[in-house]
Amino acid sequence: MITGTPIQTKDWRWDVTLNWGKNTTRNVELDEKNKRYVFPLTTNVRVGKVVIDEGGKFGDIVSTAYKRNKEGRILVSDDGLPLIDTKSEKVIGNMMPEWTGSFGTTLSWKNIVLNALIDVRYGGQFLSMTDAYATGAGNSKRTLNGRDGMVVNGIVESTGQENTKQITAQEYYATIAGTYPVGEEFLHDATYVKLRELSIGYTLPQVWFRNTPITNVKVSVVGRDLFNIYKAAPVNAEFAQNSQDVFQAFELAALPSTRTIGFSLNVKF
Repeated sequence: MITGTPIQTKDWRWDVTLNWGKNTTRNVELDEKNKRYVFPLTTNVRVGKVVIDEGGKFGDIVSTAYKRNKEGRILVSDDGLPLIDTKSEKVIGNMMPEWTGSFGTTLSWKNIVLNALIDVRYGGQFLSMTDAYATGAGNSKRTLNGRDGMVVNGIVESTGQENTKQITAQEYYATIAGTYPVGEEFLHDATYVKLRELSIGYTLPQVWFRNTPITNVKVSVVGRDLFNIYKAAPVNAEFAQNSQDVFQAFELAALPSTRTIGFSLNVKF
């Protein structure tokens, strides 16, 4: 934590606070007979699992992925559908953030005080089951693409040539988001920058309470979780912000964050 007061005069004062944190992990060694531990709570999640691999990081997410050639291009069947590697699950992301931080500022002028707090989470991923199920049902925004037919950008596995086969949107989305969705397709970045709190307060003149036991009265308007300055994911990335378990890696029907605006009255005697 770093704190400072860049400005301080008779009437003005500006205080700032900066927080930054980073946690790095590595799984050094596992049982000789089992080099991968799958968290039991995630074994029934169709879109992916959270594992501990020897040499990996805590919070690694494994799931199915597209079959690709040496250049990383998606391989396509003769029918024009993307091919999925169903024989092995790959590490496609990690649920832990690369770093987190916050910036707080307090600006005072005479009896008026303005406070603001900005929270930042950078990195980390999660699998959105909401996105997968909505896509499979044709209800997500992404399914607007290809309603009149589409050609998958990829290489035909049997020929090594560019794919030119046109398919229907129903065929495509049923392939990538059916009973067992392709986790790679529904992995989202959990990065966000949020205005966590904003308040403005006014301390009433002491002369108003000269003949009373009251020593100080401050009135404030406070707003919390007001809006995202930036977010990478199409859903609320804070769905599991208070969770310390492996379900941080999965989102399902997460509710939007709640914005609150309130009034505060602080009286000292």
